[in-house]
Amino acid sequence: MTLQGTKCCLLFVVLTLFCRIEVVRGQCSGQDNINPSADTGEPHYSYPWEWADSALGVRILNPDLSEVELNPTAGNEFQYNFLIGESVVYAIDGTAVHCQFTVTVRDNQDPEILNCPGTLSFAENEKVTWPTIQVTDNSDNYILTRTQGLTADMVYPETTINEFVAEDLSGNTYTCTFTVIITGAAAPEIMGCPPAEAPQGSYIIREMAQLGATRHRVVWTEPTAVADDVDVTIEDGLHSGYDFIVGTTLVTYIFTSTDGTGTSSRCDFYVIVDAPDDGLPPVVSCPEDFTVTGALNQDLTQVFWESTPARDNVEIEQSYFLPASGSMFGIGSTDVLYVARDTSGQQTQCSFSVTVTANTDNDNPVFVSCPATFTHFVRAGQTTAVVDWSPPTVHDENQWTLESSQERPAEFDVGRSYTVTYTATDTAGNTAMCMFDINVVVDMARPGVFCPGDITMYVREEDERIPVSITWANPDPVATDNSGNVAIRQSHFSGHSFTPGIRHTVTYTAIDAFDLQSQCSFVIHIQVDPAPVFGQCDSINAGTDDNADFASVTWPSPLDTVTDVNPDPSGITIPTFNTPLYTSPHQFPIGTTDILYTATDVRGSVTQCRVLVTVVDNQGPILIGCPTGILEFQVHNRTFGSALVDWTEPTVMDNSDEVDLTRTLSPGSFRPPGDIVVQYRAEDSAGNQNSCIFTVRVNSLPGDENNPVFSDCPSNIDTLTDPGVDYVNVPWDAPMVSDDEDPSPMVISSHRPGDRFHIGMTEVSYTATDNGGNRVVCTFLITVRDEESPVFTSCPGNVFHFHGTNDDSVLVKLTPMVAAMDNSGMVTITNTQQRVTAASSPTQITVLAMDNSANSETCSVIVTLEETTDVLTYPGQVNMQMFRGSTDVPLVLDDIEDDLNDYIRCLPWTNEEDGLGNNDFVTLIITGSTGPLLFYEISFYEGNINNQFSERGRYTSQRIEEGFVSGLVGNPPQLFNTGNAVQSADQFQISVCEFRGFFRLVSASSDASPLSVAPLIATPRTDAASRLRQRIHLQLDRTFNMQTAYITSVILSPFLVPVPNSNNVVIVEFIVVYRDVDHVDPPDEATVQDDFSNELRFDSVSEYTELGSSDLFMPRSADFEIEKVCSENYCNNNGTCTIGDRYVSTCTCGFNFAGTRCEIDRRLPTIPTTTTQAPVTSAPDGLSTGELIGIIAGVVGLLLLLLLILCCCCFFFFMNQPKGPPLAAGPIPYEEPVRYAPRAIAYPEPLPPPPPVEYHPPIEYHPPIAYPSPAYMHEEPLVELYVPDHHMHSSAVGYGGGPIIEEIDSYPSYKRDYLDGQYYM
Repeated sequence: MTLQGTKCCLLFVVLTLFCRIEVVRGQCSGQDNINPSADTGEPHYSYPWEWADSALGVRILNPDLSEVELNPTAGNEFQYNFLIGESVVYAIDGTAVHCQFTVTVRDNQDPEILNCPGTLSFAENEKVTWPTIQVTDNSDNYILTRTQGLTADMVYPETTINEFVAEDLSGNTYTCTFTVIITGAAAPEIMGCPPAEAPQGSYIIREMAQLGATRHRVVWTEPTAVADDVDVTIEDGLHSGYDFIVGTTLVTYIFTSTDGTGTSSRCDFYVIVDAPDDGLPPVVSCPEDFTVTGALNQDLTQVFWESTPARDNVEIEQSYFLPASGSMFGIGSTDVLYVARDTSGQQTQCSFSVTVTANTDNDNPVFVSCPATFTHFVRAGQTTAVVDWSPPTVHDENQWTLESSQERPAEFDVGRSYTVTYTATDTAGNTAMCMFDINVVVDMARPGVFCPGDITMYVREEDERIPVSITWANPDPVATDNSGNVAIRQSHFSGHSFTPGIRHTVTYTAIDAFDLQSQCSFVIHIQVDPAPVFGQCDSINAGTDDNADFASVTWPSPLDTVTDVNPDPSGITIPTFNTPLYTSPHQFPIGTTDILYTATDVRGSVTQCRVLVTVVDNQGPILIGCPTGILEFQVHNRTFGSALVDWTEPTVMDNSDEVDLTRTLSPGSFRPPGDIVVQYRAEDSAGNQNSCIFTVRVNSLPGDENNPVFSDCPSNIDTLTDPGVDYVNVPWDAPMVSDDEDPSPMVISSHRPGDRFHIGMTEVSYTATDNGGNRVVCTFLITVRDEESPVFTSCPGNVFHFHGTNDDSVLVKLTPMVAAMDNSGMVTITNTQQRVTAASSPTQITVLAMDNSANSETCSVIVTLEETTDVLTYPGQVNMQMFRGSTDVPLVLDDIEDDLNDYIRCLPWTNEEDGLGNNDFVTLIITGSTGPLLFYEISFYEGNINNQFSERGRYTSQRIEEGFVSGLVGNPPQLFNTGNAVQSADQFQISVCEFRGFFRLVSASSDASPLSVAPLIATPRTDAASRLRQRIHLQLDRTFNMQTAYITSVILSPFLVPVPNSNNVVIVEFIVVYRDVDHVDPPDEATVQDDFSNELRFDSVSEYTELGSSDLFMPRSADFEIEKVCSENYCNNNGTCTIGDRYVSTCTCGFNFAGTRCEIDRRLPTIPTTTTQAPVTSAPDGLSTGELIGIIAGVVGLLLLLLLILCCCCFFFFMNQPKGPPLAAGPIPYEEPVRYAPRAIAYPEPLPPPPPVEYHPPIEYHPPIAYPSPAYMHEEPLVELYVPDHHMHSSAVGYGGGPIIEEIDSYPSYKRDYLDGQYYM
């Protein structure tokens, strides 16, 4: 088994900084590439290893290209220090490599600068110096670079910042920054700084510690300043008399002037404490002598042993075995030496012997497989042939070699037989053989091919031009050939469409590898079966029977005349029927009755005969009781000048009972003096008519015959709208009216001066009527014109669109980004969609906004296209129904790909924070198809604009699918541009697997300070909130992108949800999106949860759990949850899972099921709950106590109900009783007609609100007053209602002028019309 042939999973469990990796036995089995970090302070990673197979050795290719070979013993542990970089581990058998894996040791430890100076002050003429910068790094390979400032020997200005950066070969850095200040005054002078004995220009004090001690007190005479105005500071408190640890320590004195100059001087020296020589050597212990069996047939064997560490009263500096455990030992006995040395130089050793015995092999190798004798065919005329075969396989406990008598492939002569021999030999010299023959001959036999029998079928006459798909038994042709390699050609395939009426021949041709051919064929004949024929099919006309609304009709049945010609010998049965099922004779109603006769033969061919039975009504209606002669009436009231005329209307009879009676004058009409002829006309539905006539005469008394006269009728008015609105209030002088008989003619107007008039032309009319009924009309036109141009409410100056490498142009749609408004409320925006090519970018598009009055305004937008590969790509599929108006699937889908790109780009893909009009969509590419099912990849831009973080391209499948559906029209089908259609709205699918998760967040700063929740939630679009979203997104990407199927993560909005009753704790909800297509498997729920868990690190300082190295801190309990969205079988009992609010899996259950996951079966009986019931106490009459209580409660309830009804009756009776004398106005009874003195309406001024009214007992009730409609349409007096907010009552002016005071419990109980800013009832 090799690593390349097996997918294995190795679980690394990090217990401490040193990790142990257990390798499964069996060569490299179970061993994946590993990527550990270097041990702390070391340039390597120490790898404890247990090898699985002693037969294999180990070769390690180090990062510096040096090689090391080891021979570990199976089951024993050995250790190897892998250097920083990539090492390749080979499991080898001699020179053959069985498998390999890599160990890549990462160096994530920064260098360290040990003596970075602080602020340094020097006098103006003083030389600038500082101690040599000392760097340490675990790799010992670093570069120290001055990145800012000056060197020590240069002239310094007043203030200089020096910066040194130490960087190792892995890119880890450490920065030292210090300031050099040059003052005008001299630096303080120091006395008594220890003598200069140390290297690198520093001073040194060196002493010896006590035996076994780790610290030592060092005393020296502390340095002082010559001047008095100097402060002394000792860094880290390392003063004289301090207990120093064994080793080297830097001591620094800083002398600073207090005279205001700020100058300073330094005294630096090292204190070295050495460990003493204890005089006692270490104590060591060696293993007992032992014997091992050597590796099979090997001269060298890797040997391991366990050891006891050396002991000493001081630290052990070095201990080792020579040779070391895990070394290769030869056959025989070898002495091993163990040496230990302490820090004082004392050394001890011991020894033991290792004996290796030989291990031999006497078993022959075994051939697991050996090729059988076979024949190789060649083409006629060929003299030689190249022949190849599969080599045999061998098994042996030891390593082996395989030799063949014939190299493969081999060139053989035609017509001969050859014997091939394989010999297997193991390392012990044991052998085995495998033999087989190869015959090379010329192929002379033609292949055999087999066809099905002839096929005959029939089609209907109407289908004779429609090709028929014909399938036949065994659609895959069968052919045989001695060479075993034969190809078949078919003239037609099963399922091919054939034209009826023609004999079609299907041919199979078999061709072997040497072009020898054979053929067979069969015939497909599709014959046409004509439809049946009706011999007679005549319509019928008839008149109605006497005084009846029907006609009795007798007719011959067309079914008796049907004939059929059927060439199919299987039968000629003709099923026939008619609808409705009328039989002769039959009574048909007036009108046309449609009888449909149908004849169908056994082939399904249908012929129909339609018989129309038309019954005509030829009998006219009869008028009964029609007045005759002259009916005379008199005018008794000169006010109207007309008389009420009335009579009894005639009645009508007709056989059809459907008669329309019309009249030229209706009884009850008012007529002026004179004669009028009245005609009644009766007409039935068939058009038969009858009529009668008589005369109505009105005799009048002498009266007024002159119309009123208008003076100063206004002329037509032309004006403009008020700014910002579609109307204007237009004033004018109302015309005056006069009459020779009536001093106050009644005037009604359609509008009043100052009314609101909208854009357009409006006719205003005044109508005056005198008491003689004479009328006159004054009319004029008011034209309101709109000269105000539209205003663009949104006009993005610049719009960015990204496109893919294969897109040479994009369709840009500027709506809804471009929007306009107009005072008229009607504005049309044009030129909002235009195709822009990459070559013409940037392109200016001018958008025109025009209202209905032809006023216009323009908006210019600069559209810039940018090709990008910085995208997030989602796979998906769409099931099409129509391709540019056709249901046929095109062979080339480029046009459909262009249509999909145009349609999707014009959908609103803009994120709010990214700027108006910047479209996220990049491109859609069709990657394949199966019939109308298209497979695609859709890409969205995931980069930033203006270096500002955004969530561009981060979409869930629901967002993309809903975005596609939002532009579809029709149902069904669902159409989009250029005549394309999907089968249904749910047929556009994103092929992804999604997981919903959340975690609690308590801090987002490096010092783990509490999170300021309130401003982030209140203003989620601020820079601080955006930066936090960016950090969370980047950490989610780092957490989940180790899976190859990973696409993106999406934070749900709002992205911070406060936790109730928990200050400064929020919940972050997110969606993780993975590809889910055939060649990419998404992870399961457990894997996604593990990926998140592996990023959690407990911080002992803050006692929080950090997510990765992001400074995002969770509670110590690390609360989080991740679950798959709509996982398989999420809904029980065949429920349907859909994505609900905040991306929560939601189940829709069947009829008989309920519950959040359809887990409740309503058909199952409910298990009753067992309760303990107290014994029932019976009353003396046999009723239980519970029954008595129920009866008493029922009686009490009935009494309360009766009492409530009585109270209501009393209340209504009391409210309907008079409480005092009636008001002067009194009720106004209805009379016919009611006349008031005609007058021009004087529109009243609004009455002022009345003063507050104190509460009084209810005053007498009056019947409701029939309040008139708005005053300018009638002549009745006005009634005005004022309802001040601070009053409990309303005051109204009645007909008699007296006040009416009524209780108002609820303002909406009154119907109010608004007029002139006042309410009228």
